[in-house]
Order: sequence, then structure tokens, then C-alpha cells
Amino acid sequence: MSGWHLEKVEIRRLLEDGECSTLYTFPCRRWMAKGEGDGATVRELVPQKVVEEIVTSDGEVQTTEVAGDTLDGKDFCL
Repeated sequence: MSGWHLEKVEIRRLLEDGECSTLYTFPCRRWMAKGEGDGATVRELVPQKVVEEIVTSDGEVQTTEVAGDTLDGKDFCL
């Protein structure tokens, strides 16, 4: 039986304007295998970090981390 170790999931959501995106980082650091770790193959992940990314007029990417306290109680359906 094979399995894999999941370090993290990163999801980048491109906003409608095409010049901005939001990057969500969901840490896991666990095995996804019946024969490894606790044997679970399903995990509920909570975002640890959310970064807003904006492409400036000169082509540079400007990033801003969203404060952790603004994540509490939010539902993430991505």
C-alpha cells in the first residue's frame, strides 16, 4: 500500500482584474496513508497564511500578508 506525506497545500486565486491574486497556504505536515502515521486519508486544513499579490505598472509583484486575526472564523471554500 502506498501513501504520501503532505507538507502543505498552496492555492492561488486569480482575481477578476487579472492583475491581482490571493495566495492561501494550508499547512498539513502529515501522512495521507492508511499504513502511515495515524492512518487517516482525509484532512481538514486551516489556512496559516494568506498573501495578497498585486502586479504593479512596472511589472513587479507587490505582496502583503493578511493579518492572522482576520482569518479567524472565515469559511474557505476554494
